Amino acid sequence: MGRMASPKVWSVLDAAAGPLLFLYIRYRIMNRLATGRERVGDRLPPPHANRCAGLISDMDIDKLAWICIAGRRVLFARSRGRQTAYLPGGKREPGETDEAALVREIREELTVRLVAGSLRLEGVFRAPADGQAPGAMVTLRCYAADFEGAMADIRPSAEIEEILWYSHAERDRCSAAGQLVLDWLKENGRID
Repeated sequence: MGRMASPKVWSVLDAAAGPLLFLYIRYRIMNRLATGRERVGDRLPPPHANRCAGLISDMDIDKLAWICIAGRRVLFARSRGRQTAYLPGGKREPGETDEAALVREIREELTVRLVAGSLRLEGVFRAPADGQAPGAMVTLRCYAADFEGAMADIRPSAEIEEILWYSHAERDRCSAAGQLVLDWLKENGRID
C-alpha cells in the first residue's frame, strides 16, 4: 500500500501549485494557438484562468471574425458613424460556442447564414483595440466558413452601414487586427 505524503510535503505542493498552474495554463494556451490544434467549438480556459496566467487583462477584448475571400479580396464591414473597417463578427454571449456566436453575429450583421459545421479556424490575431483605452488589446479568432446563398445576398444590416472588399493595398483603412489578418493572407498568397 502506498504511503500518504506528510503535511510538510503537502504544504510545499500547495505553495508550488500556483506557479505550476500558471505555467501549465500558459503552455496549453500558447501550444494551442501556435499549432492550430483547435477545433470549432473548443474553448480557451475560462477568462479567470487566462488572467491568472497573465495572458489577458481586464482591458482585453475577445472577438470572433469571419474571413470571407472572393476575387482575392477580403470582406470587411464598416459600422455606422465609424471610419475604420472591421472583419465581420463579434463577441460570444455567455455559454455560446464560437460556431453559434459567429453564425448569430453574421446573420445579424450581413443577412446571410453560415453553414453549421463548416467553420474552420484560420488563425488567432492579437492587436491594439481601436477606439478603446490605451493598452486595451483585442484577440481576434478568425474562421472561414461556407454560407447559404450567393455573394449578392451579403448585405449590411443592424449596425453595419457598408460592406467592403479589400485587398492588401487597402490595409490602412482597417482596424489594427484587420491589418494583421490582411498581412497574413497576403504572405500566404491568398489575396492581392
